[in-house]
Amino acid sequence: MKRILIIFGLLTFAIGGQTQVSYEDDADAREARCNARRMNNPALAAALANIEADLVEAEQAASELGNADAKTAIEDAKAAAANARMAHKNGKYCQAYDLFNEAYGYLSNSYAIGANHYVGKSDNAVVKQAAEDADLYAEASHKDGLDCAMAASRNARISYETVHDAFSGSATHGTVTTANLTELQNHLNRIEATVRFDFAATEPQFDQATDLAINTLCKAMDADKNLKVLITGHTDNVGSAAANMAYGRKRAEALKALMVKRGAPAAQISTASRGEEEPVADNDTDEHRKQNRRAVITLK
Repeated sequence: MKRILIIFGLLTFAIGGQTQVSYEDDADAREARCNARRMNNPALAAALANIEADLVEAEQAASELGNADAKTAIEDAKAAAANARMAHKNGKYCQAYDLFNEAYGYLSNSYAIGANHYVGKSDNAVVKQAAEDADLYAEASHKDGLDCAMAASRNARISYETVHDAFSGSATHGTVTTANLTELQNHLNRIEATVRFDFAATEPQFDQATDLAINTLCKAMDADKNLKVLITGHTDNVGSAAANMAYGRKRAEALKALMVKRGAPAAQISTASRGEEEPVADNDTDEHRKQNRRAVITLK
């Protein structure tokens, strides 16, 4: 009987050990797959290139404001960014991606805190609206990945600067200054925040950060009749060149209709199509073709 119990115990240990090894192997495989997916991620590369400058800008704003909560958010952002750089250096790209996402979330929060610092000190409608926008950007920074977090952080900064300018009596265009709109477009270009479309569809799709950016742009265009944009539609290479050129135009027109519905004057929006002529990815997979089905908004 004693021999049977010993054999049973050994079998149990062996089975349990094998299960644990298998689980660890699965975890290692998942991490390896995630690292491979994130290693050449454009958003991760953009975060590495821009986080230092973005931290400096946010820290300057928090220091000028003198708000303790905003300063704490900056310190949290700096810590997350430092850990992200270390993770990237050690080849832990998936971890670096998540930590940079966290850092930009803290940056967005710092700007939202800064914007709300002025609420109650002014009856300026622009101050109230821009502070509300900053809160929305801060919320969006925690959703949809690093691309969204970076876009939301920059837009939260624009909202904060709008509040600051309005509170100090600087001239504004609706909810943003013209200079900030140029900066917004530069940021949109840098992170390639473009609108996507399903196959054979003309209804635009975009994440929350891009949605908020479009809303901000529409408000500014309504307030400043000199602000104009060009919307260019693009397609993948499925179908004839002529059909794709027409689809690109329909996609641009669909996005224009959405912007007009949100308050942008139709006369300030022009459209164009490049069809399949300017892909941003090879048309060799479904995912790559989806990247090419897009509409790009450019300030004129």
